[in-house]
Parts: sequence; C-alpha cells; structure tokens
Amino acid sequence: MLIMSSESSKTRKIIGIVIAIAIFVVWIFVDLYTFSSIGEALGYPMFEIVAYGSWFGVLLIMLVVLSVTGAIPSRSTE
Repeated sequence: MLIMSSESSKTRKIIGIVIAIAIFVVWIFVDLYTFSSIGEALGYPMFEIVAYGSWFGVLLIMLVVLSVTGAIPSRSTE
C-alpha cells in the first residue's frame, strides 16, 4: 500500500509541474501577442499595470497548482 501511495504522489507532483510549466509558457505567448496591443491602445502606464499584475496573478496560480499537487513540500508536523 505504501508503494502505491508513493507512486501516486510522484505522479501528482509530475502532473503539477507539467501544468505549471504549461501555464507559464502559454502566458508568455499571451503576453507577447496581446499585451503589446494594450500598450498601444491605452498607453504605457496602463500597460505596466496590466502586464505586471497579470504576471503576479499567473505566478500565484502556478504556486497554488504546485502546492496542491505536492510539488512544493510542506512542513512536517512530526
């Protein structure tokens, strides 16, 4: 039973890492292709708010995915 839970835990970690990397790569393309039009349309100060704010949100989402799947180890309560 311990072997099954260990394999399941490793699988969850790998899936979490893959999902986080996929989110990061997709957001790079979104940033490259769509935020440039926001910069032209609304001006540079608004572009900074949208671009940096969105990256902060994406990084938080990645952190949540990694922590929920167990890729970021938590403290032991032993």
